[in-house]
Amino acid sequence: KPVFSCRLGGDLHTIRSTQLLPMSRTALSVQVEKNGRVTLKTRSEILGEGMLPRLFNSHPQDPLEIGNDSLSTLVNYPFNPRFKGKIHETKLKFK
Repeated sequence: KPVFSCRLGGDLHTIRSTQLLPMSRTALSVQVEKNGRVTLKTRSEILGEGMLPRLFNSHPQDPLEIGNDSLSTLVNYPFNPRFKGKIHETKLKFK
């Protein structure tokens, strides 16, 4: 299940998908809006939604990572969080 996590002011915020990704190739996007709304979605459906209390107001301690959390981890994972599928392409867009 896709998950978006970040720390703001030391507090952990997580938005989780309610569904597993399909086994076939799919496009997944995470949209963070100016009002703090976060949406996890594929091209055809919303997988999860949530709100951040605010946007980032400083440079993050760790880099943006997709499919892994390799440096100082966000949480104590009960398993290896590394994505085991193939990631064909990533894009980061600012509007």
